[in-house]
Order: sequence, then structure tokens, then C-alpha cells
Amino acid sequence: MNVENQVEPYEPEDDGSSSAGNPEKSAKRWRHARYYRPVPSESPVRMRPARGETILTLGILSLLGFGLILGPIAWIMGTTSLFFIDRGRSDPDQRNLVVAGRICGVISTIGSYLLLACIASGI
Repeated sequence: MNVENQVEPYEPEDDGSSSAGNPEKSAKRWRHARYYRPVPSESPVRMRPARGETILTLGILSLLGFGLILGPIAWIMGTTSLFFIDRGRSDPDQRNLVVAGRICGVISTIGSYLLLACIASGI
């Protein structure tokens, strides 16, 4: 049973100041990472695949001339995978591949659209 990846928000001990009338204080309290603790579960946490190799391949192919199509795909897939890696729901060993593929996707997307804009304007 893997309990270290599951968290449950809880209220800290009451320090005398009520946050019932102050929604900002209450929201801030729930967002802060120190107010999370492991929750035992009967089923293990299901890990998502990080798809690091796929994202890196798409990013490299987008740099080689397919930037209009594959660049945004690598960018979006990389951002999604990083979201799950940061929250412990994907393999953290794939992080470097995901970041590299995402950066390639961002560069090729921006470059392709700038090139397209230059061609369209006649520069």
C-alpha cells in the first residue's frame, strides 16, 4: 500500500483568529503545502506515464521542420506531464526528457509562427 503520494487537506490548530469571515485567509490556508498530510488508502495510487521519450521526439521533430503541427503538441503534452510529475502522479525520472521536449516545442512553435508572419507580410 503506497500512502506517501496521497494527500488530504486539513485545518491546522486554531490560533485564536477566525478565518470564517475572511475568505482570503481561508483560501490561503488550504493552498499552503504544509497543510497536507498522507492519507491511508486501500488502493495504491495509480501513476500516469510521463511520456518523456514521446515528448522529446515530438520536440526534436518540430525543430526539424514540422513546427506548426508538432511544436504545440510537444508544448501541451510537456506542460501536462510536468503538472503530474510535480504532484507526484508521474515518474520523476522522466522530468529532464519532458522539459527538453517541451522547450524544443516552445522554440519551434514560436519560430514557425514568426516565420509564417514574416512570409505573410512579405518581409
